[in-house]
Amino acid sequence: METIYAIIDWLKEYGDVLGGMGSIFAITTLMLTNSKVIINRVRGVSDEDQITDTSDTQSNVLTKFVKPNIKTIAILPIETIGSIDQDFIDGLTEELHVEIQQMGLTIVPVNNARNSLNISLRKSDDIMRATIHVRDMNKASIFSERYTVKLTDMISSQTDIAVSISNDITKHILAKKGEKQREKVTVISTKSRALTTVLAIFLGVLGIHRYYIGRPFTGILYTITGGLFVIGWFMDIILASTGLLADGKGRPISGKRKRLRMEERLNELPTNVDRE
Repeated sequence: METIYAIIDWLKEYGDVLGGMGSIFAITTLMLTNSKVIINRVRGVSDEDQITDTSDTQSNVLTKFVKPNIKTIAILPIETIGSIDQDFIDGLTEELHVEIQQMGLTIVPVNNARNSLNISLRKSDDIMRATIHVRDMNKASIFSERYTVKLTDMISSQTDIAVSISNDITKHILAKKGEKQREKVTVISTKSRALTTVLAIFLGVLGIHRYYIGRPFTGILYTITGGLFVIGWFMDIILASTGLLADGKGRPISGKRKRLRMEERLNELPTNVDRE
């Protein structure tokens, strides 16, 4: 009993010091393991920001580009060769805006765009041909193509041409520009945010959630110290529930694991549109 009383007296005397050291140790550990995710959130970089429309099928993660403005494009006024109905031109312009934005590109004024789209139209009887040129901000050509469609229904023809153009320019812009920007990438963890949060709440004091997310070293620390003196456990619950907790590879466990499957659509072409 004397030993127990001696320990209690010692804790009373030095408990504040130990508590302070434990707090500093817990906060330092959490910052070292989650600082990148937290800093990105403070800077306003969300999990959807800068996402490309490609998925890595090997690791089931979304790749994020460093520069979001790489997917901006300006649509220049459509040029015509010969007499073409203005209603057709206006309708095609509207369809292009819809389709291009649905493919993940952002339409901006030409002075703010990294890419520009120039389209010329010419018509012969019931055949419409659209010729496009896509250039980067330095006026270098990225992609050129011709599309020919038989005019059966004006609205359907406008949509088919717009779909074909948006598919191709998206594919070429991402292929040409994307690889140059992949020097530094951030990916989303495949770990479940919900499961991580549940483990943190009920078993976090033992560090079980840390083992699950691939951080066994800090998991052992949590097991030995009681969740870094409870402080680390409490903070992990907050980080996990808000999507700020990072896994063993530094990837945010945000729970947003949806994949943007664009490849199938990018390779599609309306049946009545021909590339030449």
